[in-house]
Amino acid sequence: MTTLLRYFPLLCFLAAIYSCQSSASKEQSEHAAANEAIITDWFAALNSDKWEEELKPFLENPDGFINMHKPFREAFPDYQATVNEFVTAENTVVSFITVKATHSGDFPYGVFNGVSPSGNTAEWNEVISFNIKDGMLDLGSSQFFLDEVSRMQQFSINCLTQEEAESTEVKVMETSDIDLSMLFYEGDLTTTRFWQDAKGENVALFTLDKDVANGEARLFVYHYIVNGNNRQLQQDARGSVTDCMDADLFLNFVDEAITITDLDQDNIGEISFAYRSACVTDVSPHSLILHLFEDGNDYSLRGNTQVAISADETIGGDISETRFEYAPASFLTHAQGIWENIKEF
Repeated sequence: MTTLLRYFPLLCFLAAIYSCQSSASKEQSEHAAANEAIITDWFAALNSDKWEEELKPFLENPDGFINMHKPFREAFPDYQATVNEFVTAENTVVSFITVKATHSGDFPYGVFNGVSPSGNTAEWNEVISFNIKDGMLDLGSSQFFLDEVSRMQQFSINCLTQEEAESTEVKVMETSDIDLSMLFYEGDLTTTRFWQDAKGENVALFTLDKDVANGEARLFVYHYIVNGNNRQLQQDARGSVTDCMDADLFLNFVDEAITITDLDQDNIGEISFAYRSACVTDVSPHSLILHLFEDGNDYSLRGNTQVAISADETIGGDISETRFEYAPASFLTHAQGIWENIKEF
């Protein structure tokens, strides 16, 4: 009895620790279950014929998602998603789902751009990572993956086999038979680039839309992949200058920055480009933005041009923002080399 009394405080301490751990584990489990229930209800709302109204309670600003998703639902009106499994950690819920839908209407985006409705019904798998904040979905930080090859095959969209892709090297072409009038773009076409790679025939369109009299200018870059009648907008970028009535307006591409490469030797080409923009009344540095597109990814450097203010003194030329997360190191090295060549202005 004396021995038991001697260890009684320790036993109480251990019991308290176990109770706290058990309580924390229970709270975590309940929190995960609550978040999974939110995602389950989200897909139930998305499957509904009245999805536009039923998903609103899940989003702070639902109009953006509704406008984006509506063309897809018009093209695939019988869309249904089935949740197969969840993996949950804190406020992140990774959902493994199966989608079933029929291609009944035009959907001029991604691999469906330029493809006539097949009438085929397909099933494919998707993985979507949702972040939940205060019981609402933060779709801006969500990540989305799907079995695109399987979906394309079921909808009778041509795609390269693995063997064809691995045997296709990146080939830069001076001209192409692509009918550019079939590709959407804004502005006046100023430059084009063409290349062939494992994805198919690629075209980059560079356009400008200037209204100097009203102090406005815009530029656009569109990267399309074309395989027969299938025209897919892979990536785009845009820049602008506005409210520049009483100053000098500058918005121009930097020709020397346009390169087509295969730095990581995966038989998928990268294209780099840059543009300068400013609304100034003096010799201040201009904004300088450099992009590198590869396989749907947009990597970029942002900063300003370097300007000489005397015979032996310069200002600017610095990179203020680097967005090359998860890119091969060779991509950033290549972009930095281009920057050094074009930063003087």
